[in-house]
Amino acid sequence: MQKKLKKARKVINILGLLPMVYFIGISGALSMENCEADDDIDIFVICKNDFVWTTRIFLIIFLIFLGAYRKKYDIQYKDKICLNLIIAERKMTYFKSRRNLYLAHEIIQLILILDKNNTYKKFIEENKWIFDYLPNGMERIGEYQIPFNKKNKRSGNLFIKILEVLRFEKLAKLLQWQYMKKNITIEKVNDNLLAFHPIDYGKKIMDLYNNRKFEIIL
Repeated sequence: MQKKLKKARKVINILGLLPMVYFIGISGALSMENCEADDDIDIFVICKNDFVWTTRIFLIIFLIFLGAYRKKYDIQYKDKICLNLIIAERKMTYFKSRRNLYLAHEIIQLILILDKNNTYKKFIEENKWIFDYLPNGMERIGEYQIPFNKKNKRSGNLFIKILEVLRFEKLAKLLQWQYMKKNITIEKVNDNLLAFHPIDYGKKIMDLYNNRKFEIIL
């Protein structure tokens, strides 16, 4: 696990050079310390508002260049990065309808790798409901030391301005949507959220959990 985590840190710190990327955390099996040697690495990304499609396309370019991009139909994907979830800053608060024990656990188990402008702190502030499900979760969150927490350089801000002038977000959305729309099932895709989970593990696990509670009550 430590080798996999070390590789992930190296790649993610390079992804952090992108000025529109504000936060990256490791999620999934690796964050739970329950991964196999041949597993991929799931990451959770928070980016600048109105830049989710741009963020995804640049992350893919960087990951392909680094030989670390997990493609949808890859058979071998050891240590490759899976872009499961990209959200804009304004989308950090989860709707009440989505709040449950599974999601609270996923958030608390995130392994922080990259944080700019205290985005992680803002994210937790926006989702304090997680402590209603897991009151001791604050202890785990408090253990982390953020290794990369800084503001964007002027050159990064200039790059953002150029992309805004060119209206690159619209082009990035058009290109990616044309490719992916025929394969969309339960994935959530809009201008503030790109969530690629073809299987709703959260629902499956919560159904099992609720059924188990019902059996215990009986």
